[in-house]
Amino acid sequence: MSTRRPKTRSPAEFRAWLHAHGITLAAWCEQHGIDRQTASDLLRGTTKGLYGKSHQAAVAMNLKPDPAELDERSAA
Repeated sequence: MSTRRPKTRSPAEFRAWLHAHGITLAAWCEQHGIDRQTASDLLRGTTKGLYGKSHQAAVAMNLKPDPAELDERSAA
């Protein structure tokens, strides 16, 4: 049985999720090992999360689908 991630969300939806759970962006980033400035840049739209750390952060924040899961789906 595979664990399904929730659908991707917009930066506004991610901020709303943080607010609803009473979590600051800095606390979420620390918990997930993500650079706070990178996460902030993603939420403000100043970076797209195409490569490297910004891509990893976008996947962790569910702003982009996980490429590993896309590969699994296409192989099935």
